Amino acid sequence: MRTRYVILSIVALWVAANGGLYVYSVRTGNLLTSSVTSQTTVVTQSCSNFAVVAGSGGLTDLISLYDCRPDLQSTFPEVKQGNYRNLVNWAWRVVNRQVNDSAYDRLAPYGYWYALMMVYDSRPDLQTAFPNAYTSPVSYQNLLCWAKGVAEQKTQDAAFDILAPYANNYATSCVGGVTS
Repeated sequence: MRTRYVILSIVALWVAANGGLYVYSVRTGNLLTSSVTSQTTVVTQSCSNFAVVAGSGGLTDLISLYDCRPDLQSTFPEVKQGNYRNLVNWAWRVVNRQVNDSAYDRLAPYGYWYALMMVYDSRPDLQTAFPNAYTSPVSYQNLLCWAKGVAEQKTQDAAFDILAPYANNYATSCVGGVTS
């Protein structure tokens, strides 16, 4: 009989330039392995008992879902090389009920993030203006502020229809970045 451990793990990436927490996710489950690096604490666990916590990262939680789902791993093998475009597009389609999937409740809190990153992935002009938005906190913050401007109609853009439903998310997430 295995001993079960219920844990609460916080995966955090501290961003020295911003002096604070950039992204975190909270998960509960059975502890399988744990590893620590200088910047993050990673806890690998079973896929059960996942708890969505406000403010956790859309990518962090999407990757944890991906790690739990062999069907996603076989459909989107490029994720292992850091290419998230198709997986993010899939998540956005699930959140918008274009794809029926049991992960809807888990993904829905991050609809604003999937919408923004789907727009980002399809737009070379945004990729140039906000390079490496998946990995650069500064670029991502500026992208959020750009989305705020579009969603509030301060900046005219074809992405308005996709971003407008999430205007409040962008307004509260945009801190100190550019807005146009």
